[in-house]
This record gives sequence, C-alpha cells and structure tokens, in this order.
Amino acid sequence: MERVSILAKNMERVPTRIRSHIANTSNGSMLAAQQQHQCEEKGLSTAVITDGLLTMPFIQPPMVGYTCRASSVAASCPGLVDAGLDSSGEPSAAATGTATKGTDWSSLLIPSNTHLLFHGPSYLSEIISTAAAANMHLCERAVCLSPADLSVQCSPHGCPEIRDSKGMECRALRYEYCNGATLTHIGFLDGSPPMEDDVVNALHDEWRASFPERAHAFGMIGHNREYFDEKDNAAKERRHVDVGNFLDSDGVDMCIQGGGASTDEVTLHASGYLECAARVATWSQMAAHSSENTTLVVPWHITPPEPCWPSPSPSPSPSPSPSPPSRRVYFTRCLVEQHDCRAVDWAVEQRSHQRLRKAQEEAGKGAESELEQLPTVYRDEASDELGAFLMNGKAGIGIAGHQCAAVCEREQGPVVPASSGCSRVYAGSIFLMVEQLLQLVR
Repeated sequence: MERVSILAKNMERVPTRIRSHIANTSNGSMLAAQQQHQCEEKGLSTAVITDGLLTMPFIQPPMVGYTCRASSVAASCPGLVDAGLDSSGEPSAAATGTATKGTDWSSLLIPSNTHLLFHGPSYLSEIISTAAAANMHLCERAVCLSPADLSVQCSPHGCPEIRDSKGMECRALRYEYCNGATLTHIGFLDGSPPMEDDVVNALHDEWRASFPERAHAFGMIGHNREYFDEKDNAAKERRHVDVGNFLDSDGVDMCIQGGGASTDEVTLHASGYLECAARVATWSQMAAHSSENTTLVVPWHITPPEPCWPSPSPSPSPSPSPSPPSRRVYFTRCLVEQHDCRAVDWAVEQRSHQRLRKAQEEAGKGAESELEQLPTVYRDEASDELGAFLMNGKAGIGIAGHQCAAVCEREQGPVVPASSGCSRVYAGSIFLMVEQLLQLVR
C-alpha cells in the first residue's frame, strides 16, 4: 500500500500565507517537495531515535541524550534484551518469531495538531528529549520562549542551538512540526538559576491560550531552591556539590524524601509524594486548569499505590500495562523495574562511593561489597566532546538516578558519535514511557 504523506493529509491546515508563498515563489515546487519529504512517514527504529538524541543541542555532557553504553547489554541490562528493544529485527525472548519492538517506534509520533507541554526536572527531560528525537524529522522550527523570543529553522536532522545575545541558553522551548503538532518544554537546567513561579505560570498560561484544543500538559515536581543554592555555592567555593544540601528542612527535594540521590534503603510511597506535589505552586497552577488534560508524571523513585503486576510477575514484555495509564497521575516505576538500566557516570559515582567508604570505615563496616557492584567504566577523555554514549548502563544498582534512554552495545574503545558505531542499540524504559504517555492524547 502506497504511503500517503502527513503533509498531503494536512495541507489544508497550513496557514494561507505559507501556501501562497510556496505557490508564488519560483522555487515553490522545490520547497513543497522538500517539505513533503520531511513530513512523509518514516520508519522509526531504536537506532534512528538514538541518533536523534545524540544531535539534541540542548543537552550537555555527560548526559548527552541520556545515552549509555555497555560491552554486553545482556549482562548489564537484561530487561532490555528480553523485551526485544533493539534495532536488530531478530526475535526476542518475549516475542519468539516476531520482529523486535525496536524496529518500529511509530507509537512515539505526536499526533497531528496535538499540543504537548512538559515542565519538570531532568527526569522528565529524558522523556521530553526522547519524544523530540522521535519526531525530529517532522520539526520545522524551534522557538525559544525564555529568555527571549528567538527561533531557528530545523531540518529532518535536527535544530541548531538557540542562545540569546548574551549567550544565555533557552530555558523554555517549543518545537513546531509540519503536521501541526507542537511540543513545549519549560525546563530546569543544571547550573542555571531557578525559574520563578510567576515566570513558569505565565508561560503555562500563554500555552493554554495559544492551544485551547487538543492540548495536554505533563508535569513533574522540580528541584527545591536549596538545590540551586548549593549549585551556586559549590561553584563559588570551587568544591564538589554536596547532594545533602539539596534537601529542605524536611529532608526532601523534588518531593522525594532524600532527593533524587536517595536509594532503595528508603521506602518512598505515593501518598507522601502526592501530598507534597499538591503544595507546589506551579503544579497547582497546571492542575487547576483541567484534570482531563493535565497529568502528573511521578519519578521512578516512588512506589505506586497498586502492584505493578500480579504475582507471579509476567514474562518479559515491552508493555507491562496493557491499558492506558491514568490521565491524572502516571507512575513510571513499573517500567523501570522491568527494564532497569541506570545511567552511571563514573566521576559522580566514584565521589559518591568515596564518601560511602569513608562513612562505613568510620562506622567499622566494610565497603568492598558495595564497591564491587559498580560497573567498570571506560572513558576516553580525549573524545568526550563528541557527546555520545558517555554514561554506562547498569541494572540492579538502585532505582535512584537517571535511566538510560538508549544503550550502545560495543566493546571498550574511543567514544563513538552515532549508533552506527555500536554492534546493537537498545531502547531503555524511557521510550516506553513516551509511548504510554502518548496514549493519553490519541
């Protein structure tokens, strides 16, 4: 069956002035052909989306696209292999005789004329970046909403980075797609000052006014002010950041007891998180508009109120929840438990475990068993500027921390800038989160 381009199906929605410009320009036919080519349906494999993640200009090393690497994904992150989340096309353990899910991620495409907004910390940024990478070939323009109203034209291969005349990074960004869809991100950037509540609320109100129909907002509770203060103080004092200083007087950051660096030694339940979220001004503002098109995305640190699956647990599957998630609250924990692959930055982990060793030695306890759980990480410092697969993927070392959006399977060696340098590329649980969240807007 011949494919019909998205542009052809939606040409009547293109503004009249643009259609007129194309029709009346000597190069109109060429522009139309280029635009049609950009909007045609495209096979989305894990490798294609991963390459999109690696070209995202708004993510800095070492968390470039939240891409990881492992010499053996089967050994490091077996849940990704069992579910068939790679691009090889070979049958998986969960789907014998069928192609792997990693060969077709069309479920990550944002529907035509649908408008998404995301606001939250870096855990939510993983989801946003993966959604943007999957839809990159449809992107026509990226617009910076803060600190200035700047824009750049995009190609099927990505968008240039946006900075203002003072070199300030864009902190609120909107991608505009040729099928009429948009993706808006109001973010938290490490090393940047916090966005004041009134600024965030104004951006949200502007988004609601611009897109009164087919719009859905996703929020995750962001960092405390203490987090930003500690970042500033550490930079001024030329010392390493102390994550303990991220916590408020109640020992909480991002509504997580112990903060994002907490481990499974602390049981983190949904009730406390939801009660805390209700007190956060920016989330209250988002939720006040409509419960039907606003969803609180709960980080994987938090245990959902209901079991992820009945006992005994099912065989490996890329979709543990067959029904669409709740429109009001979406728990990410179940996908991470089933497809765990934590992103490990050796420099950060080494400092963390040096502190652990010192504390355990002072308490008279051995630290060797803890340190043995760390993966052996190879970093080619001379090639780090390539910005690809700088993290290592590892399961079973605690839910806290970032999950790998994608994992490059390859032996140790120089950092590679694209998926073509990997023997295989596996999608992480983040791909599945995007897929489930998009069920809410279809």
